[in-house]
Amino acid sequence: MNDRSFDQRARAWLQLGPSKAPVESVQAVLAAIETVPQDHPVLWPLGRPRPLMRGRSAMALAAAAALVVAVLAGSLLGQRGPDVATTPSPSTSVPDTTGLLAGYPEATVRLSKSVGSADFPVSAESKVERIEVGHLDLQGPFVVGIACRGAGKLRFEVSSGGAEPFMNLPVTCDGAPFHEEYLSAPQGSSAPGVARPTNVPANAGQEVAVSVAAGASWRVAIGEYPADLTARPEFPLVQTTSGWNQFLVVDPPQVGRGLGAAIDVPENATRLGVFVQCTRPANVSVSAGTSSGAVTCPTTGAGQRVELAVTGGSSLDVTASADALTWLRIVIETDGELGRTYPSAPPLPAGISEVAYAAGNDQFLALGTLGSSRQTIVPMPWARPGLAAGDLVAVGWAPSGTQPTRLELWSISEGRALRTLAEVSLPSLIFESWVDGTHRQVFYSVFDAAAQKVEYRRVAVDGSGDQVVASVPMSHASTGRGAALALDDSVFVADACAASLDCVRDIVDAATLERRTVQLPTGETCALLGVVDGLVVESTARSCNEETYRTTAIPLDGGERRTLADGRIEGTVVASSAGARIVYWEGVGEGQVFRILDVASGAVDDIDSSAWGVQESWLMVERIRLPGDWVLLSAGLGDFPGPKTFRGVPRLINVVTGEQIELVNLPNSSQ
Repeated sequence: MNDRSFDQRARAWLQLGPSKAPVESVQAVLAAIETVPQDHPVLWPLGRPRPLMRGRSAMALAAAAALVVAVLAGSLLGQRGPDVATTPSPSTSVPDTTGLLAGYPEATVRLSKSVGSADFPVSAESKVERIEVGHLDLQGPFVVGIACRGAGKLRFEVSSGGAEPFMNLPVTCDGAPFHEEYLSAPQGSSAPGVARPTNVPANAGQEVAVSVAAGASWRVAIGEYPADLTARPEFPLVQTTSGWNQFLVVDPPQVGRGLGAAIDVPENATRLGVFVQCTRPANVSVSAGTSSGAVTCPTTGAGQRVELAVTGGSSLDVTASADALTWLRIVIETDGELGRTYPSAPPLPAGISEVAYAAGNDQFLALGTLGSSRQTIVPMPWARPGLAAGDLVAVGWAPSGTQPTRLELWSISEGRALRTLAEVSLPSLIFESWVDGTHRQVFYSVFDAAAQKVEYRRVAVDGSGDQVVASVPMSHASTGRGAALALDDSVFVADACAASLDCVRDIVDAATLERRTVQLPTGETCALLGVVDGLVVESTARSCNEETYRTTAIPLDGGERRTLADGRIEGTVVASSAGARIVYWEGVGEGQVFRILDVASGAVDDIDSSAWGVQESWLMVERIRLPGDWVLLSAGLGDFPGPKTFRGVPRLINVVTGEQIELVNLPNSSQ
């Protein structure tokens, strides 16, 4: 596995996508199952600094990023999180506390305080004093109005339960009213899903304080919005206009005053269509580069569509800005074709060109072959393709937040779904899948929310014979996880551990579907890397909640674990002509190196990266079945709509000879 891990994808899906699972179920799933890597967008608010990350995580996210989605929240002042929006309101005379929130009619004033005159300071005293303004019991989002006259700045703080302030605003004492909105349920409220320190109980309320020059005049008013503003609506699905292609869906992270997406317009596009869906009265201006339009909220059904002229191949921001708080969603379509055409593939070893692959993110499924220079891009919410075999791949996806999650069998060459293999109703979820090309069947995993267990199931590629082949109670799966199909399709393996570290392995014969269970030595399976030559290669630890891992090989039917490397390896297992190899990366300082480990001898060789550029040094090991002794490194194979991303040219590596081939025909940012 690499660091586009299940945790990241499941958290994003369960928080922003179609999840109805209770919190305890979500936590259990996150602890229980790892699945295949996915490409996901990087999210941050427009107008704010992008978060600084170091090491592989930063580069991996940069490489996988396909778009920028943002709440138009204005400039940042002080220590504020992603749930606030700022509106400066210049004025020559400070209004009283009643008038300070006059521009926010939906807010009910809950607390106010006034010191001194509206037009001049009380005195020239500049010594800063801290003043407790009062206690609040806010349950919903709120707006703050602040103004002061005098020396320096006023610092406004809201905290809960003695914890560090969750709102911390420096306001210049120049008389100009300043407004800030906190657009989610605050700490100290009893609202579900509120992020709070462990020492802050629900219903602790909020403490408000200011630090300001003793001679300053100042005004503070806090108004609470209705608590139901934080309730996420279920927007109707939007049908793409005939002859157009769905390009991007921008879902709101919270109620707000706007959304935006930075995009690269498809090469042959001349127009964008923007559907605007909104829930509360507001006027919304829509723009794409220099083109603009307007929409009146609230909308019904698919919303209102604005058509905007664009230049193919250009980079621009698509924004929807509201003059009042509302839930906003925009769906962007284009008259151009999705995806880019890359240069032709270089000469490739026998059998490589035909190897098919699939990649998914929260909006699209990408299908292609290693010898092609263009992909088929299909709109598909939360597409989760599994391990492909030949031309077939099983794809789990979620049509909406209320419909069952679905597992479909796709033909990669035809770019279409052949049939639905399985469906489960929310909050149960379908996760990973493996196509067994030898026996024409698909293994897949299901989190059964009602029964609190993980089921591993098997279904034939024609849709028949769906049955449970292994089942793990959540009480066992919560501390150890791992499942894999052997590289030769001989067996399907699932490991699980009870809280007492009593660990077992279910081994399913792929030909007969007979199952046997074996006892494992003490130590959890934290990540199952592969099953090859009668061995299971896995990352283990005394407890997966700890940081001390080993990468080990253990006989399929149990026995003594043999340590291959200290630490948790991120990579894949290859059945080469010289024996089993693990291809993995290892962080070194601010960068990383790729290595090949001989499973039999434990010998390690570095992959020569002396001729690689900076982008290539941050590739990842793809889990794709390749013929011969080859493995593929890339920074994500999906050519998803959005801006061009920081990712190097994918490389084929021969694990025996060390030969390398650059696949300039696959998605990369060097074109």
